[in-house]
Amino acid sequence: MNLNPISRTAQRRLGRMIVILAAWLSVGPVDAAPSADVVNAAKRSVGRIEASGCSGDTPARIGTGFVWLDGKTVLTARHVVAGCNRIKVRFEALNRSFDAQPLRQLAEQDLISLQLPVQTGLPPLPVQESVPSTDDILAAIGYALGAPTLDDKHLRVTSANDRDGARLRDLLNDSARRELARSGELDPDTRIIRLDGNLLPGHSGGPLIDSRGSVRAIGSGGLRSGAGGVVWAVLARYAKDLATAPIVTHPLAHQATSLAFAYQTELPDSRNARVECGDAVLTPAGRFTLADGGLLTDDVAGLQQILMMWQIGPDELGTYAFQRYVDQESGASVAIPVRAGALRSSGDTCVADGMDPLTFVIQGRQLDQAASFQRTLDVQQKSAEFEGAINSRLPNRPFMIDPSLTYGAPQNRWDGFVVRRKGYANQRPTFSGDPEADVVFLTHMARGDQYFGVAAIMLDLEVPYAAAQSCHFAPLSAQCRSVKDRMAPRLSSIVAVHLATYPPL
Repeated sequence: MNLNPISRTAQRRLGRMIVILAAWLSVGPVDAAPSADVVNAAKRSVGRIEASGCSGDTPARIGTGFVWLDGKTVLTARHVVAGCNRIKVRFEALNRSFDAQPLRQLAEQDLISLQLPVQTGLPPLPVQESVPSTDDILAAIGYALGAPTLDDKHLRVTSANDRDGARLRDLLNDSARRELARSGELDPDTRIIRLDGNLLPGHSGGPLIDSRGSVRAIGSGGLRSGAGGVVWAVLARYAKDLATAPIVTHPLAHQATSLAFAYQTELPDSRNARVECGDAVLTPAGRFTLADGGLLTDDVAGLQQILMMWQIGPDELGTYAFQRYVDQESGASVAIPVRAGALRSSGDTCVADGMDPLTFVIQGRQLDQAASFQRTLDVQQKSAEFEGAINSRLPNRPFMIDPSLTYGAPQNRWDGFVVRRKGYANQRPTFSGDPEADVVFLTHMARGDQYFGVAAIMLDLEVPYAAAQSCHFAPLSAQCRSVKDRMAPRLSSIVAVHLATYPPL
């Protein structure tokens, strides 16, 4: 005899709960990261796109493409080859290059297919039209920053995507929308995948594959040439439309935009461009000046303060030119003045010393992430070791903290980025009346499992105090211009160290 009978209403409720629970249990985990075997198999069908004789300011571009539909068709991003007279596709798996011709295009989605003269014998990569789920892991395969060999990295699909993907326009700030409208290169309503991770120039046209080796998206673009932490990939479902798009019968028009992700370079690219800086590898990622829009800095007020100290006006910003270097794995961005020359490895650091007596020193170190407190101690230790290495390069003179260039404490950002900038100086009299000074400016920064130390060492600098007064009273005078010209190397060095940062995730 049942002493606790269940009513029909309760039975129906219990039935619904069982159905809901069964549905929950039937939902599998998010897509696992592609295995090494899956990635290596896909790499065989991925090629390096080399476009030359291109219109605009850069004569050549490098991107990525992959075998699609059959063994003689390659899919890539349109902006990689648009406006270029010659296109070559090189496959590492074959150790061979092929001339290529545009076949079909979807200009508004930045996609194009290329036809090769012969069959490659390489298997086409399968394309999956559905949108990946939030937290799925995709592997981006390509030639980041024009590297001569293929690499891959994992990226996470963010919650900013709905079941139809995200719209490009929702990702762009006002200035980027205006730039896109001027170029006419991309439809702002194009459906994309928003990603947590760091695509870079050169990933354009590269496949983003899932754990089954299917292409889910194609690398396309990002803000600030990839140094802004905001990147996107066009949904792979557009490949279906590309397959039936009209045949290309006229030269491909091209309007340059900084949102595009082809790596712009002179061909052949330098295979020695990548520089080992301790545990990190930095790759050149283009030049810029202080006049360029969207300047990458985590401390705008600090940069403005530095410029005000030297009375640098808006009309002078374009004269301060820098070379940006990027760590492909973490996205860390480091700048050095163009006049400092190329960065080169030196022991467990890298240096640039083409502005004698100015020297740049950069070092990347791996951190222990076993626990947050242990990581903090590790950052402090690496910072102290880097300052010790810098100190060994200095003359035996007393250095004092420069409060105008020093943070009172490390600054933390919501994405785990921590930074501290410090300035040291000493000053001594000379017979000429103007004192000499030694100046050191450092940036300590870390995020995740990586620390970077960046320093500018400036020794025996003449400080023209008396002449510099003219800049306060007559900033446009010839005497002031002379002073600024003499102080420009020092200012550009301090600014370069200040611009070392990690873009926000």
